[in-house]
Amino acid sequence: ATARLSVDLALRRKDGRMRTTDWKLQQFKSGQKHKCWRCACHLTFEIATVDHIRPRSRGGKDAACNFRLCCYACNQERGARPLTNDERRIIYSPSARNRRMSA
Repeated sequence: ATARLSVDLALRRKDGRMRTTDWKLQQFKSGQKHKCWRCACHLTFEIATVDHIRPRSRGGKDAACNFRLCCYACNQERGARPLTNDERRIIYSPSARNRRMSA
């Protein structure tokens, strides 16, 4: 838990917000394979974007707990709208997330 806290602090701006590009780089350096959380397509660093689960325009924060990797097309399609019930199940249900990520 201490290591994660130090990483989170290192990725923050002076105003306390987390840098999305640094968070994205950290995710890819972890060596894991990444898929879009919405369509489950394979992501490379070049095509991945950082999606805010709760959009900033709706009060969402620049924090790691509010970020998910997403392909550009899905991120643009979703825009600043709130999550649908299906999207909530994907994010907050470990079993649904595991089935989707193994597809």
